[in-house]
Amino acid sequence: MNSNKALLERGIQTIGISVDQSQKDKLDLFLNHVLAENKKFNLTGIKDHRDAIVKHLLDSLSVSSHIKGRTVVDVGSGAGFPGIPLAITQPNKKIILVESKKKKAKFIVMAAKMLELQNTIVFDKRAEEVSLKQSADAIISRALGSLNYFVEKTKHMLKKDGSHYAMKGKNPESEIRDLNKAWTVAQIKKIDVPYLEAERHLITITRKHKGG
Repeated sequence: MNSNKALLERGIQTIGISVDQSQKDKLDLFLNHVLAENKKFNLTGIKDHRDAIVKHLLDSLSVSSHIKGRTVVDVGSGAGFPGIPLAITQPNKKIILVESKKKKAKFIVMAAKMLELQNTIVFDKRAEEVSLKQSADAIISRALGSLNYFVEKTKHMLKKDGSHYAMKGKNPESEIRDLNKAWTVAQIKKIDVPYLEAERHLITITRKHKGG
């Protein structure tokens, strides 16, 4: 086993999620493909393989056990993070990836086909332009502005009892204070990403119940 695969293996063990060998191979293949195609598609500023494992794969997988529901929308997916790692490791979930930049969306479609993923749909539109046949249980993003912006631009895709999940660095206290009063922060979860020294938090946002 090479050092990069060993790092991914140890990281997954540290996170404590169940990932079989076929899924690990697909995660490795996907990241290799991202780095190989990066120049052509302008996918990520991270070029070092070890950094990409930590800041893309392990960062994505570290939130996987906290995302509830069968249908998950990844908004502002970029190169496919966290959506593609979630789709690989949770094949029973339907993962909808929304990326407005056409080149990046095209790459995600190609990658999902290469990985033979049967549980992904890709929209090359802005979030507010996406219309789903059925509302989602969860919407996640790690790159879509403030909490308020994230919620307002994506709320039309969410079930009434669904949850928004915002992947953030430091605890965004000012953004929480500025959140529209129709929404409430249900949980602020400190996330430990293996081998990452920076802070990570997962903010769960739900609709306020009437009278609540």
